Amino acid sequence: MNKKRGQISIFVLISLVILIGFSFIFYLNSQEEDKIQQETSKELSVSYDSIKLFVDLCLKDTAEKGIYAIGLQGGYYYNDSLSQENPFIKIPYYWHEQKDLMPLIEVIQMQLAEYVENNLPKCINDFENLKTQGYEFQLEVIEASSIIGNQDVIVSIDYPIDASIGNEKIKLN
Repeated sequence: MNKKRGQISIFVLISLVILIGFSFIFYLNSQEEDKIQQETSKELSVSYDSIKLFVDLCLKDTAEKGIYAIGLQGGYYYNDSLSQENPFIKIPYYWHEQKDLMPLIEVIQMQLAEYVENNLPKCINDFENLKTQGYEFQLEVIEASSIIGNQDVIVSIDYPIDASIGNEKIKLN
């Protein structure tokens, strides 16, 4: 009878060692998967930040150029009012036949927003420099707005962007 107990004890001990071994291997694999997920999430946050920074820099550059261009043309991006034609710009009349033709600040704000909507895609260039790194993009329509204050100009955009690299997807707005 003792021999049988000894054999059972050996089988129980071997089973216990195998169970502990599998548990240890499973634990190591789950740690490795967690590490990979953390690295992937770090990469995604870096790519999210880099895409957002790229769009922000393009927005700043485009808005500054828009302010300059609209300033040269007397507050207009598209000038349909009475104006003096020059080779590169139209200079609007602010006073003609006893009428005040100066654009309202709201009109200038809309003109700047329109300039940004039309010219921001040129700066972004369809994210060609990021596409070479393996990104894919789905872009929607840009909607811009601007507020001209006494000391500053605020330009904001609503620009939904879906970016993906491999199986990972990023949604920016």
